[in-house]
Amino acid sequence: MKTTVFRAGVRALLFLFLITFHALLITCSSEDPIVDDNNGGSQQGEEPLPPPPSPYSAGISSGSTGLPGGSGVITSEFSDFVNGNDVSRMADQNPKSMMELPHTSFYVIWAGSKPSFVNQYMLTSGGSSRDGDPTRWALYGSNDKKEWKLLDEQGNQHFSSGGETKVYPILNEDQYTFYKLEIKGNRGGKVTRLAEWAMNIYTVETEWGELLPQFAFHDKGKGVENIMDGDPKTVYSIPFRSFHVQWNVKEPTYYNHYFIISSPGSPESDPSSWVLHGSVNNTYWVKLDEQEGQRFTERGDTLIFPFENDNTFKFFKLEVTGNRGGKQTSIAEWGLQVIYTGIEDLMVHSSGSSYSSQTPMGNHYANRHVTTDADRVWFLDSSNEPPAPGHVSHLQLKEFPVTLYPFGDPSPADVNQHVIGNCGGLAALASMAYVYPNFVKSLITDNGNNSYTVKMFDPQGKPLQVTVSNKFLTGNGHNIDAVSGKNNTATWATVLEKAIMKYNVIYKVNPDIGGIGSEHVVPLFTGDGNSFAFSPGKLTARELARVVNVCLDQGKLMIGGFNRAGLPVDNSETVKAHAYTIMLSADKGALFAMRNPWGGNPKVDGSLDGVLNIPDDGVIPPTIDFRIVDPGIAVEYGDSKPVPYAPPASALSGSAIKMRVASYLLE
Repeated sequence: MKTTVFRAGVRALLFLFLITFHALLITCSSEDPIVDDNNGGSQQGEEPLPPPPSPYSAGISSGSTGLPGGSGVITSEFSDFVNGNDVSRMADQNPKSMMELPHTSFYVIWAGSKPSFVNQYMLTSGGSSRDGDPTRWALYGSNDKKEWKLLDEQGNQHFSSGGETKVYPILNEDQYTFYKLEIKGNRGGKVTRLAEWAMNIYTVETEWGELLPQFAFHDKGKGVENIMDGDPKTVYSIPFRSFHVQWNVKEPTYYNHYFIISSPGSPESDPSSWVLHGSVNNTYWVKLDEQEGQRFTERGDTLIFPFENDNTFKFFKLEVTGNRGGKQTSIAEWGLQVIYTGIEDLMVHSSGSSYSSQTPMGNHYANRHVTTDADRVWFLDSSNEPPAPGHVSHLQLKEFPVTLYPFGDPSPADVNQHVIGNCGGLAALASMAYVYPNFVKSLITDNGNNSYTVKMFDPQGKPLQVTVSNKFLTGNGHNIDAVSGKNNTATWATVLEKAIMKYNVIYKVNPDIGGIGSEHVVPLFTGDGNSFAFSPGKLTARELARVVNVCLDQGKLMIGGFNRAGLPVDNSETVKAHAYTIMLSADKGALFAMRNPWGGNPKVDGSLDGVLNIPDDGVIPPTIDFRIVDPGIAVEYGDSKPVPYAPPASALSGSAIKMRVASYLLE
């Protein structure tokens, strides 16, 4: 019995040993490593696994990247770049270079040198294979690299070709020093490629300044550039009911009105409430106007709003605070302008009235010779030539070919002074061409025999006809020393100047037309010599601009000058005791323009046809005087309002820009 029990125990121990040994064999053959506390956890008989790639950083200099904040550092999560195409390649503004990483998910962090605001970012695909393009990512912003704010997230994105740039607007109103782009997947490749990452503020450059919308979001083809393109058929459309658009003008500018034009779309998208702000430094803003509950009566309707303002601003902001209930807000046009209604309050500062109760020609023509029949016969004979004015008596008459209207219509560019000292009269002729070109055409009849008959008025204001030949004053026989057009061309101005000389042979109102006043020349052709003046220093710069806008709008003829010489203005300098034609300026930052009858200006020759844009600089405006003359019968030809003067293109190139003025006039 004992033997049997013993044998059974031995068999049990042997069985237990076999089971334990088998389990040990299974354990030793498994894929789990045997941990050795002395070798840090490596597998027995194998090399240690390499550590994951460390982050990589590269410094980027200011101006060489499309990322914000000036200079900065760009860092990628991994450093095992393919072919040396490191992370700096996606921030070098070169779409032909690219970053390549053998990872499908990783982050890239941009650390700018200062906090910056952005409202859109751009990614540009790289390489010829599309399998490395990122398809999913997120963008974050932070100021401490600990707390990150999600700014945008994209998925299922596809680039169609290498070098394609996609733009993504973001809802962001904060500045961040750090921006993180976290790539979460690509199109199946083992390597992820990205040519460029850029971030900025959505802006649009216009002719007069820069537009900055609060948000970069807008409907396709309906960006902020449409809000100031001058076309009411185009639209700025944004998926918000409240937002702002800022306009940074190139130079501080004065405005006293603004307008908004409704879009062609649904009335529900019309803005209904808004605030207009102005600023000199883009920091402190002044409320200029506020409107609530506004309605546009029809599509393309224009609402104009005046606002009290005595200042110039460089920054303007339209802050829309509500619309008519739509999910979108749409605006066709927004603009600012200057509108003046009158100068009655300024007339207390005027002087030099030329009104006469005796003759409509003005007091200069009162008590003058009364026209006889013999006078009229003499005036009609073109062979009756006037002598040269006394101050240029050395000049002789010689025939020159005449092209009355070289630019198709009379233009101020046809009036270019050379030797005769009659700048006031020539500035007046240029003003007539500027405001009433069709009237100027009506004055001259080409008789077809090298003679021209001019319609004028005698000192009593009665119609008179004066005929002149094509013989004009010259000193060397080659150059016209009377007024001429560009390139030594005799024009309508040459003909009218000679008619004035012949007129004074009989009436002797201005026997020597040197120094003739503009208020003496205009009535010879318009029959109205009523005029008044503003002396230098009587009006502020803004009041001078108001006088120009109102008087030109009323069809009056304007001539002006400076009482100080040598003051820098518009890349040239002022000329004292000299007359200029007053015009509207094409430069929105200028008060108005003044054209020199020389057809050029000191230091700049005739490259701008003598036009000076007058700044509101506190130096030039106090030196300016005005003479304003009623237009008389010319108003019958005033079918349009004056616009900023644009010299004919052919008057601004080649030999046309050569200014030829006698030295004594330049002194």
